[in-house]
Amino acid sequence: MGTVAIVGTTIGVVGFLFGMTTFVRLNRLEQHLKQKGILDKEYSSH
Repeated sequence: MGTVAIVGTTIGVVGFLFGMTTFVRLNRLEQHLKQKGILDKEYSSH
């Protein structure tokens, strides 16, 4: 059972890191599109 817990925790950590990376990249993309005038300055994806 210990092995299952370690594998599950590892997969959870990898998923969390992937999610955080994706969140940061989407925010950077949104800022870039606002600077270029493609998105309205008031647009918010939140």
